Amino acid sequence: MRRMLRICLSLCAGMALGLVPLTGKWLLLLAGILLLAGILTLIPKKTRVMALMLLPAALGLGWSAGYQQFAVAPAKSLMGSTQTVTGHALDYGTKSASGQWVPLRCRSNGQSYTVDVYLRGYDGQIAPGDTVTVELSLHDSAADGDYYGYTQGVYLTGYGRGDPEIVPAEFSLRYLPRYIAHALSKSIFKCFPKDVQGYAAALIVGDRSGLSLAEKKTLQQSGIYHTLALSGMHMTVLVSMLSFLRKSRHRAILGIPLCIGFTLVTGCSPSVVRACVMEC
Repeated sequence: MRRMLRICLSLCAGMALGLVPLTGKWLLLLAGILLLAGILTLIPKKTRVMALMLLPAALGLGWSAGYQQFAVAPAKSLMGSTQTVTGHALDYGTKSASGQWVPLRCRSNGQSYTVDVYLRGYDGQIAPGDTVTVELSLHDSAADGDYYGYTQGVYLTGYGRGDPEIVPAEFSLRYLPRYIAHALSKSIFKCFPKDVQGYAAALIVGDRSGLSLAEKKTLQQSGIYHTLALSGMHMTVLVSMLSFLRKSRHRAILGIPLCIGFTLVTGCSPSVVRACVMEC
């Protein structure tokens, strides 16, 4: 137990060290030094306890530094610029009064990044996998004080200029969870009153697109925003629906695919993935 505690604390310390104001290259260099020191202390028996602290710290720091260098930095370098981008839609477009939002996975200079795109005046249907080409004005996704995009790995918001070019995609198993989630969300919006539709979709399928920015800020300020997160409670309720099966083997045969399917449909958030692993 003590060894596990040392490993966990060292891993967390390494990840926290990745938040210091240094460039990703310097952090990767520091992670390499910790890794080398951990390997050297692993050889003598007397210093193996130190190795159990240095190696996890190197792993945590390397993860944080690598994410900053290869995921965050490419996106932040584009903030404030205007680019003509071509990307694949990751989900269905969410329509508003004067346009619609759609998440795009784009690639520029060998780096991939995700951007939430607002297409003003476009009311056509955009589905997962569709290829979208449009000129974008790129900005920080948290410029309006909403950091939810950061938690999803989305650091850019793009505002379209002109009409986008949309190339529809064929049916793909890759986007099957999104197809199912979209169908469920449509059913939810039909069954619930307008003032609770966004909350119901968030609690059932993890879709928070129906919540306005004002509603999100109100939940954050009141300290109950986390209640909308899907977690082990939802997974337990789902698995409990199979309690009518007497044999545990039958419950496992149906329950494991059900848990994995629910995790994929709801977007594989960390809390749901953890609950899925524990249930399976």
